[in-house]
Amino acid sequence: MSRVERAAVPVRAVSALLLLLLAITGAAALNTPAGAQPPPETPAPETTAPAVPVPSTLPAPGPPSLTSEGVKVTRNVVTSQLPTSDGAAPMVLTADIYQPPDTTPAPTGGRPAMVLVHGGSWFQGEPANLDRLGVLLAQQGWVGFSVGYRLAAPDKPSYPDAVGDVQRGIRWVGANARAFGAEPSRIGVIGASAGGHLAALVATLGTDPILSGPLSSPFGTVAVPDPNPPVQVKVVATLSAPFVLNELVPNQGRAPFACGSSDYCQKFWTIPIIKNLVGCELKDCKQVYDDASPVNRVNDRTVPLWMANADDEIVPMGQMQLMGDALRASRIEHDVFVVQGHAHADEYTDRSWNVMVPYIADRLGVPRPQPVAFPVKGDGPGGGFTLVLGLVGILTLLATAGMALLSQRNDGSGGRPSRPKPVPTGPGSTTASGASAGDRDRADAPSARARTGP
Repeated sequence: MSRVERAAVPVRAVSALLLLLLAITGAAALNTPAGAQPPPETPAPETTAPAVPVPSTLPAPGPPSLTSEGVKVTRNVVTSQLPTSDGAAPMVLTADIYQPPDTTPAPTGGRPAMVLVHGGSWFQGEPANLDRLGVLLAQQGWVGFSVGYRLAAPDKPSYPDAVGDVQRGIRWVGANARAFGAEPSRIGVIGASAGGHLAALVATLGTDPILSGPLSSPFGTVAVPDPNPPVQVKVVATLSAPFVLNELVPNQGRAPFACGSSDYCQKFWTIPIIKNLVGCELKDCKQVYDDASPVNRVNDRTVPLWMANADDEIVPMGQMQLMGDALRASRIEHDVFVVQGHAHADEYTDRSWNVMVPYIADRLGVPRPQPVAFPVKGDGPGGGFTLVLGLVGILTLLATAGMALLSQRNDGSGGRPSRPKPVPTGPGSTTASGASAGDRDRADAPSARARTGP
């Protein structure tokens, strides 16, 4: 083994350790809204999944549970079973479903079917992470379907299969919406964080054809035709979605230049999360990074897109600005919404909901629901998320010190490379504390493409 190869082994081990520790510490924190408590539920058995048989590995279901608001929540509804190449038990994908109280009248034109796609850096999370959004949708008379997708792990990239899983979930919703009181011709999608990235790809690709990886993928699933026909998604909304993946790659073990001076962004993206998603380094497979970036998939069939981002959070503002540029160049209807502060994705629901929902309602052809009266809350991420960032910072410092020590031993240098000065991503969109950027057909923010590192 060469000196370079010996040095690379500990680096790979450190990267895997960082991802494992972040998954352990952040599974719940990344998807908990600031200051919000999940809606309480009366304990009840799980509900039966219609249409698709439930494998013996899942618990026997029962009637749906009921929240204190009267919303019916149905857990673990099986939406797909994908055969595996080794003949073992199929890979099972499920959804959690949120139905309005019986006393809530249906909007004119039928109840919209809103598909929710959870976040979690593509390697953690579950449909229940978006309970609060599902309950809010049901309270206004809509039906929410929070779908699952396969998650990435070290040496098990989930792109493009995760996109295909979301497409399959949306097709299932189209085929089964009426069984839950929703109208299949009025389907919209809301994606948070990593789920926003997947939702944005669906906005550009639709639900046909379904993206899937090679049969040799580490997941070992067999590519099979989906039993449900393609459906038309009318509108997509994203919360803190990454749109340009190569801009979020660590620069020689340090934070991406796109983070600028944002401490939240710098600490988060030092970890090779994108590599974990796609399975390769940017220098080795740039085309895969390009294909996995929604900004490069925009076309004249892209559906209307509503995008939100905070001005100092883990996803840099430049991501939304670049996507806005691409949508504007293709004359795709879109709108942007900027939240001041550090909150991420569904953490700023209280300030984005009453702007996002009317946009979605207009494009689904249903009346706008009454605004929700949210309590006043702070603008920072929740305590759990702050703890995650602190742990990431500590682990990053330890990893950096270890890599520097290896470098000194290998090249005999006593010096330590200095951190390049981050380059700001430029001015953001028109900002306001909970105010829309204001132009439905274009993003007002100037282009702010961040410089890529050497």
